[in-house]
Amino acid sequence: EETFEMLGLLAGLAVCGAGIALGAVGVLGLGDSLSPWPKPTSSNELQTTGPYGLVRHPIYGGLLISCCGLSLLTASFPRLFFTILLFLVLDAKADVEEGWLSDVHSGYAEYKAKVPKLFPTDLSKVAQVAQDAINFVQS
Repeated sequence: EETFEMLGLLAGLAVCGAGIALGAVGVLGLGDSLSPWPKPTSSNELQTTGPYGLVRHPIYGGLLISCCGLSLLTASFPRLFFTILLFLVLDAKADVEEGWLSDVHSGYAEYKAKVPKLFPTDLSKVAQVAQDAINFVQS
């Protein structure tokens, strides 16, 4: 039983850490374009590299991954339930934002077809973004 608890703790920490990292590089990747408002301005620049080459919404994805990790870490089904609710809210919010982004950026449809919405699927790209983040922190 202790071994199972320790595995859950380690898995939860790893998943939480991965989510925090994805969200953090998402924030850093936006730079001066970071805004509390979801609707893009006419001067908004479409980000398609770094974390935005992994997923279209790394901040939302990172938050959701972190919440899953916290659910594992604490072995909490209620937290997992609220994480699922949060997923539904953020997924719908991302859909609305993507409509606005499509209006402002002519290349958004092509970007959307190539890059997953919330969760990375290409591990080689994940490794490259992680290495880039490490290099950024070290410089």
